[in-house]
Amino acid sequence: VDALRFLAEQCGREVLMAAAANGVTPAHLAAVDALRHERVEMLRFLVNHAYREVLTAVMVKGAVPAHGAAQYGHVDALRFLFEQCGSEALTAAAAGGGTPAHNAALTGHVDVLHYLAEQCGREALTAAAAGGGTPAHGAAQYGHDTSTRSASSPSSAAERC
Repeated sequence: VDALRFLAEQCGREVLMAAAANGVTPAHLAAVDALRHERVEMLRFLVNHAYREVLTAVMVKGAVPAHGAAQYGHVDALRFLFEQCGSEALTAAAAGGGTPAHNAALTGHVDVLHYLAEQCGREALTAAAAGGGTPAHGAAQYGHDTSTRSASSPSSAAERC
């Protein structure tokens, strides 16, 4: 956070919104930061020193920070995104129709699927991408049978919604 703070002080808050050629912003990178446990602090700093829209900035292929957070299993970042932006941030579809639930299922993050079901309902787990594939398709294709069972189990959070 210190480096972001310094850059914002020296260059203005616009530097916190800057997008690379592929549309990636500092918020996208903060949401997927797998090496540190400062994800939420960095996202909070970006919101407080830039604009709330930084949390829903769209990359070239349509992904928002929630897609990356789901892909890497960062429930803490998803919780912050939900608190700041609501369920729209957690159900946003990328260019091919994939949602954060698709990303979580592809990478086997059952805890993320549970969180998405709790906050967004069963629809978050059954949304079809452009080709018709659901999160269950991705989980099965990549061998994440735990995700498939959890997403379809009657005792799962999705069924209770």
